[in-house]
Amino acid sequence: QEFFSTYKLDVIVVPTNRPVVRDDLNDVIYRTKKEKYNAIIEEAISMHDQGRPVLVGTISVDVSQRLSDMLTQRGVPIANWLKKGDVTQELESGRFHTVLNAKFHRQEAEIVSKAGLAGSITIATNMAGRGTDIKLTPEVVQRGGLHIIGSEKHEARRIDRQLRGRSGRQGDPGSSRFYLSLEDDLMRLFGSDRITNIMSRMGSSEEGERIEHPLITRSIERAQKKVEERNFEIRKNLLEYDNVLNEQRKIIYKRRQNLLGFATADDFIESKSKRFFSEEDERGQWKLDEMLQSIASFFRRPVDFEAKDLEQLKHEEIKETLREWVQEHLQEDQLYRQLQFRHRLLGYCSIESVLHEVVRLKIRLHNAGSHDTSKWNFDGIRDELQRIFSDAPEWLGDRGGQTDAAQVEKRLIDWADDLYNQRFEVDHSSYDYAVFKQVDLLTVLQAYVDGLLAMHLAEQVPAISWNTDDFLLDLRRVFNAAPQLGSHEIRTIRREKLRQILYDWVKDNAASIDDMALRHRIVGYFSTLNFIDALMHHLFASGDGKAEALSQQQKAKLQAWFGAEALDFTAEGEEKLSAAQKLSRHLRRLYILKMDEKRQAYLDQMLIKASIEEYISAAVSAVTKAIASSSRSHEEKQRELGLNLQYMMLQRPEKSLPGSLDEAGLASFSEDMVAWALNLQHTFAEREERLRQSALSSEIVRDSVFMMIEDTIYNIIRTALDTGTELDASQMRRLEADCRLVFRQTPRLADESDQAFDPNTIMDQLGKWTSDLYHQRIQELGPELVTRYERYLMLEKIDENWRQHLNATDELREGIGLRGYGQKDPLLEYKSEAYNLFVKMIDRIDREVVSTLFRVFDVGGELEERQMRRSEPKDYMTTHSQVEIFKQVMGRTKQAEPSAQPSVQTGKRPQVIKKAQVGRNAPCPCGSGKKYKHCCGKNV
Repeated sequence: QEFFSTYKLDVIVVPTNRPVVRDDLNDVIYRTKKEKYNAIIEEAISMHDQGRPVLVGTISVDVSQRLSDMLTQRGVPIANWLKKGDVTQELESGRFHTVLNAKFHRQEAEIVSKAGLAGSITIATNMAGRGTDIKLTPEVVQRGGLHIIGSEKHEARRIDRQLRGRSGRQGDPGSSRFYLSLEDDLMRLFGSDRITNIMSRMGSSEEGERIEHPLITRSIERAQKKVEERNFEIRKNLLEYDNVLNEQRKIIYKRRQNLLGFATADDFIESKSKRFFSEEDERGQWKLDEMLQSIASFFRRPVDFEAKDLEQLKHEEIKETLREWVQEHLQEDQLYRQLQFRHRLLGYCSIESVLHEVVRLKIRLHNAGSHDTSKWNFDGIRDELQRIFSDAPEWLGDRGGQTDAAQVEKRLIDWADDLYNQRFEVDHSSYDYAVFKQVDLLTVLQAYVDGLLAMHLAEQVPAISWNTDDFLLDLRRVFNAAPQLGSHEIRTIRREKLRQILYDWVKDNAASIDDMALRHRIVGYFSTLNFIDALMHHLFASGDGKAEALSQQQKAKLQAWFGAEALDFTAEGEEKLSAAQKLSRHLRRLYILKMDEKRQAYLDQMLIKASIEEYISAAVSAVTKAIASSSRSHEEKQRELGLNLQYMMLQRPEKSLPGSLDEAGLASFSEDMVAWALNLQHTFAEREERLRQSALSSEIVRDSVFMMIEDTIYNIIRTALDTGTELDASQMRRLEADCRLVFRQTPRLADESDQAFDPNTIMDQLGKWTSDLYHQRIQELGPELVTRYERYLMLEKIDENWRQHLNATDELREGIGLRGYGQKDPLLEYKSEAYNLFVKMIDRIDREVVSTLFRVFDVGGELEERQMRRSEPKDYMTTHSQVEIFKQVMGRTKQAEPSAQPSVQTGKRPQVIKKAQVGRNAPCPCGSGKKYKHCCGKNV
């Protein structure tokens, strides 16, 4: 019982008053299989004549068929019902047998279940019909029960015991006997000598004579035990071989999982640790400053600690510190996305309407669908309000005083309004800061236009590629209208004129919409952090957009919007960024720090304790009821409801507003809209989670590429260094040549001197050189496009090399056993060789990926190839007449050589000119198209 309870299994109680009654007879052994099979047939017929059922267990279908044929020859035909395939037909009386083979595998269970009928002989393999209950009739029980005959001993005793266990079930009588021969595999391989000696001591046996003795049975069991031990060792050894490849498979599949976009915070930290502070490197080689800059750049916010705070920590402690920070800010990003969604909902539904619907939602949850307050669960309502508002009205506990349902609902709504307004009056600075109330509405609208222009109609993108449809759709989402400009017309208007047209248009259309609704919509579409970028676009577009220094007017605006700290962005060290980009990053960080100071008040005013599902339910229900209950025409209500829900959920509902609605119909339609919105939100949440994983994966891919570059540089230096400790001039030339092959450009590392170079210094120089080249290409092509190519190429190279590695490992495994002849452990040799193959595969993947990326992105190669083409000699083609003139001139020169005066030494170093050698079978340089030996070189 303790065992079953530990593993959460049902306790099986076996009745003790029904013991197993089985007569396990001694094993019988013959010299040949033919004698054994004859003996099996004789015993089966004998038991059949006594009226006892017989089950003959074999080791294969072939043996079953052979025994069946022998029974047929002895006058025991196969059962008629089995020939017809009708297993439901009753058995006919007389001599018959049944055999389970490949012809009747579908009737396996029914054939085995009938093995207990009186006088039946059933032939089947040992494992056939497992789990089938063989029931005995009272008549069979009186005659001795089911008799089991084993045609051969199996290698595993478990199989033989299962066959024996078919008889003597739950107190039923039964018997069993196994027949063997010296020609059986078990006896021939593991027990023949010992059994033969035992049979010899018992005396000579004639053909067909049986040997039956307990000593034979025990010897056979020892042979089976020996086989089981041998098979166990084989499986154990095979498992150790498989574990070698399994560990390598985990590494490769984990890399593929990260590349495919399924990354977690732990994977992110592991990637950073391997790149910047690997445990295998010395502590002095750790790059903690670069790591913190990389993490801060990815999250677009400063890290809360510095490198000196981490230097005294152990490797695992650093990872744990980083993991906590990353998980905290991933949750914070998720929170800001939720807040952005709530702002978008508030752009079409006021906070008061959401508040009222939340209260009604909690009442409907606990009123049992009745207006009778005596059936309401007031404790549940109080607990829900306590969860959302951190407070609940005291009078809600007086159940006896609450009789009117409408009055209770009104009192609860008034209480929620008063509580919310009191808290809002106490501290609403963070709420106002989130919707940019410090910026006048016209500037907010103009910044929204400039942000859309930068997003959809980028200045550096050709007008033909502008996304004008989404540009107009985003304008319509905020203003419920779009300017009278066509998609093609927008592309033809000068940018400054288009901006001014849009400025005038938003100013005219903003008057009909509430101020706070507009701010909520803009923040809900852009998010607060992205709207800061939109403000920067507007700030630089309104003045000298190309100026690196801010004007006094721009500084005044920044100080009015974000405070005096907004001007302190000189610490931004990204030299490659523009002034607008530097300022945007600084303001993002400043915004987050300010919001963190009074975050709780802001979250309370956004009803963050109400789940996003409750918020959506309240907003959609409020909008649906307000529009459906209005006095406008049905077409107008349908149009407005469809557009509002589309702008709130970014998708239009399929269900239309019914023509006539009573109170019950309106409630039902509202519930349908809420269900549709919740289902859509669930899809969006999954998509956002997938995008979050993809963003982490993209950073891991980038880290992997730079680690591959570093590993490739290390292998290039190691190859050039060979066995030395310093790089001489020839090794440096070899190093530069390898860099040319991989990086498509030759770094200038060596000078004219013959001094040796330190490999570590060269490694640092090459690392910085390649990193600068690759970062430059990332900025030119864009991070998203580069990451897409990186992921594709890395997956392709990993899969290709992994398949080759699997084939190489299989070939190694097939021949590794021969190492045993050299007094070496094959398993240890296999582990060593497989590890070396794996390391070579990783190095090959790194080199191929880096080489392919630098070639595909053409990083640095185009300029150098152009320079090399300028320095290469031009291939001049000559004619036959020019060749003849050349021969004549050369002949005169040779005749004048003996009388030539010695040349005057000018002090210049003579130039060594090498003559071009033309092969006899090469094309003639004269351009005739003939071989050289048949043209100009005929007489040479």
